[in-house]
Amino acid sequence: MKFRAAVRLLRVSPCIFLMGCRLLGLSGSNTGEGPERVYPLFFQPDVGLAHEMEVSLTQRLYISNHDIFYQEGPKYYPVLVHGAPKIVGLSDNRQCLAFIEPAVFEQVGNLYIFDFTKKSLRPLTQNEPDSQTSVKDAKWKDGRLYYIEGFALGTQSEGGSLYWVDHDGIQRRLLYDEHGEDGTAMEVVAFEFAPNGSLRLTLRSSGHAGNGKERVVYIDANGDVLKR
Repeated sequence: MKFRAAVRLLRVSPCIFLMGCRLLGLSGSNTGEGPERVYPLFFQPDVGLAHEMEVSLTQRLYISNHDIFYQEGPKYYPVLVHGAPKIVGLSDNRQCLAFIEPAVFEQVGNLYIFDFTKKSLRPLTQNEPDSQTSVKDAKWKDGRLYYIEGFALGTQSEGGSLYWVDHDGIQRRLLYDEHGEDGTAMEVVAFEFAPNGSLRLTLRSSGHAGNGKERVVYIDANGDVLKR
């Protein structure tokens, strides 16, 4: 009975196993700048309750509130850094998965990319736990990731500044950031890609003097505000 319970615990709690892998340097945990190789598990995790995403006929992703597993044929790869991921989505060529982790209130989250072909995990942002800066949202567009990054703590800040970064993390650019003379920031809380190639930004004021006012602006690919 104890043996069966131990086997069941291993199946339903792969995060326990992955924590041990981190200590041994075998998992895909990566907080450095470069990509890190992810190795397959030696057992099949229990993914029965996870959300399944099809990548191709032979490739699957299994996503839960705590874990991401990538399946290729009979092999399962743990795509895990800290847990609690928020899926951004697949790249246009379906060769990479982007996600934010950890996506938890008042915790510092970073943007990551997992390459299915190289079996590698790369952080695209470098927010340290004590930096008080977190990635809030991200979207793919033409091989780049556009993302909102802002203050991580408290309830007065819901958005941040808008950036883009390419899939290998080499090129990065700040697209939009606005601060008033009274110390109030107009944060980007949402963005959409318009048909004409511009970006539609929803801004909301933050801080004690902000009063939560909202407005919409359009910017071009260089971050310049368009007149409407």
